[in-house]
Amino acid sequence: MAWDGKNADGDYVRDGKYTVYVEAAREKGPYQFVKTDVTVDGSPVTVKGTPNGELTSVSVAVKSK
Repeated sequence: MAWDGKNADGDYVRDGKYTVYVEAAREKGPYQFVKTDVTVDGSPVTVKGTPNGELTSVSVAVKSK
């Protein structure tokens, strides 16, 4: 997942710690959930989440301002 660091209004969010939630569900299958914290400080960053079931590789990339 790539995030440009902007909110729904198109403005850059304030520096700080944010939490990203990733869910995966199948109609007739398993459900997985990964929670990952990312710190925004104006510089680019990539954070890897802890694998969970079928979500074997979860990462969040935040672009710089």
